[in-house]
Amino acid sequence: MADVRKLANGRWEARARSGGRDSRRLARTFDRKGDAERWAVEMRRRQRLGELVESDAGTQRLDEFIEVYWAMHVIPNLEVTTRNNYAHVWHKHIHPYLGHYRLNEITPKVVNRYRAELLARRVGSNTVRRALVVLQAILSLAITEEELVTNPVQRIRKPSQSPLREHVPIPGADARAHARRARAARPGAAYRPRLRRTAPAGGTRAALRGPR
Repeated sequence: MADVRKLANGRWEARARSGGRDSRRLARTFDRKGDAERWAVEMRRRQRLGELVESDAGTQRLDEFIEVYWAMHVIPNLEVTTRNNYAHVWHKHIHPYLGHYRLNEITPKVVNRYRAELLARRVGSNTVRRALVVLQAILSLAITEEELVTNPVQRIRKPSQSPLREHVPIPGADARAHARRARAARPGAAYRPRLRRTAPAGGTRAALRGPR
């Protein structure tokens, strides 16, 4: 059995099984729908002839499989704010380092070195933690899709989450600031013209002037 569907990036994914219902699932992506359909037909032909279909599970690149993850998990399950956060983490902290890897090439060793490189580049521990969480979620779907058997990120220690910085009051400073705000809030405090007395020839007069 095989099926063809269009991914969010415009490419076409064809799926088939290497044998009967309980056999391993195969998947491959193509630029054109016709190529995907021909591959699916060829897989069905091999199954009918009883030929052993070579498994290519895990051979998709991570930057290809992200489209499957986005269509099947992110869009139907996550709020827009969370989607945007995931997209930012993917584009800035995952894709430049791991996007070119095939799924079956992402081993615990690769992930551990990826973590070390992020920290060496002074990426914050909370950001590194988020990047590993997103990567683990992507590869968890790869297991569900029968592209992987285990998740390599599970064996990697994630950085501890740093507490948010708290405001530490400075003795006296807050009180002085509060007093200034209170004075500014009084009616008429914003602007009070002052009288300047001059003595021109022939008498005196008052002139209004604003604050210097």
